[in-house]
Amino acid sequence: MFGFLKGNSRDASYRSLYARACQCHFSNNGRLASLFHSYEAVVLFSLACDLGLVRKPDSQDATCCQLRQRTPQEAQEIQVGQFCSAFGMLLLQIKLQDDWADDRSLTSKIALRVFAKPIQRATEYFRTLDPEFEPTVSSILHAHQILERRGATVSLEQFQSATRTGFAYIFGLFAARFAPSQQERLEQFGGQLGAAIIAFDCAADWHVDQRRRRYNPLSNLTEVYQAYEECARCLARASWLVSKMCDEDRDPPFFANTIVRKSMQIAINLSHHPPTLATPSPLRKRLPKLGDTFALRRGDCDICCIIEACDFGGCGACEAGGSAFEFGLCCDPVCCDSTCCKSDKKKGGQSAAISPGPELREMTGKLGVTSGPLNPAGLVAIQNKSYPASSRSGLYIDAGVEVVVVDVDSFGLKVMPVDRN
Repeated sequence: MFGFLKGNSRDASYRSLYARACQCHFSNNGRLASLFHSYEAVVLFSLACDLGLVRKPDSQDATCCQLRQRTPQEAQEIQVGQFCSAFGMLLLQIKLQDDWADDRSLTSKIALRVFAKPIQRATEYFRTLDPEFEPTVSSILHAHQILERRGATVSLEQFQSATRTGFAYIFGLFAARFAPSQQERLEQFGGQLGAAIIAFDCAADWHVDQRRRRYNPLSNLTEVYQAYEECARCLARASWLVSKMCDEDRDPPFFANTIVRKSMQIAINLSHHPPTLATPSPLRKRLPKLGDTFALRRGDCDICCIIEACDFGGCGACEAGGSAFEFGLCCDPVCCDSTCCKSDKKKGGQSAAISPGPELREMTGKLGVTSGPLNPAGLVAIQNKSYPASSRSGLYIDAGVEVVVVDVDSFGLKVMPVDRN
């Protein structure tokens, strides 16, 4: 597995969707490629479930990432899964090419040759959806490369632009194929995910980039804090878009939303307490420890079952990793006896719906300040803590504006500007 938007592996509903998406990935790309399934592809598959394009998880579904038990899949689900698996291979190709360009990684070069056929099949599939697919993606990647060459003059917002455009384009292709009525919102959702990934990647890789003298648009630790906050803001907007796409026809839980909100909370936490990594000795590479939050990425949380680290000191080591696109392998949770894999049964295999908790309900009437613009969703800081919020009127509210909480909904706080006149 690789990617940033990792769901809760202890949630049976998420693992069901994960396994079904992985089953499609295996069918389209082969066994070896299954080791490099993308979390972002699972998010897209989960969003398809929220939109009613594929059925909801069932207690009889397999939750095994090695798929010893296959889940029956309908024709529509197979087609959605084909798109998601092609999306995963596209992301893998970009990741490997980027690693080769940055570090001349021999592993990446070999992997590009090993996965040449499934990557080509993914390209041919996208070409059936848009004959201009290859030149479009090439132009987006070229735009990103130009931004990297400009050096310190590039802001984070500018640096996000190419990836934002790329994800919006792919999600737009998905909408055109499966959900034309949601075209605009799906493109916006994809754009927010792309922007969030880049913001998180820049912040999480900042220490390593400084040490290796690689380009990073962030120039200091203050900007690292701000990048994590920007990531959370983008994910808050993405969460709001999911609620708007789904709340008219479907009841929560919204599975894509639970994944997005989990990553959003991680980014919010890091915006207040970013990790600090000690510079290793030039003679010996320092081995990361479980206590180093975000020091590692080990793919799906199931891999943590091998070392029984899911709840190790509350360190969060298996919640997210040092880079938004590092690789990890997944294991078969059926073969795992650790506590985290058994917790699905304790929860009855149900995904908890996102609903306002007591803390949010008590916020009504409190004053806060917008952390970045609400357009119409984003973050609001109240007593030095950030919360997802949206404008009650649905209109734009600028950054740094004092607001008052007037209501709470399934997304978060409803706010309006404070009138001091």
